[in-house]
Amino acid sequence: MRTTKRHSRSFRVASRKQSHFWRPTPDAAFAAAETRELAVPLSPEGTARDGRTYLTRFGFPNFYFHLATGYNILRHNGVPLGKRDFLWAS
Repeated sequence: MRTTKRHSRSFRVASRKQSHFWRPTPDAAFAAAETRELAVPLSPEGTARDGRTYLTRFGFPNFYFHLATGYNILRHNGVPLGKRDFLWAS
């Protein structure tokens, strides 16, 4: 069997195994998420462990860090991006 066919078949098998991640999450899964108790293994002792605190102290900062880092890498490599592209301004 040629290598490309073998890789293609293994990709199809792997994608079928992961297909449950592609299905939409039901709205009920988000009910009271802001007050739900979370287990965050890397958080310092005494950190509030509810959904709202996790989102504001970890989720948003982490998202914007990676957004800004990706933007900076693209700019460094010569992609013509400006501040308006970063801020999603039209």
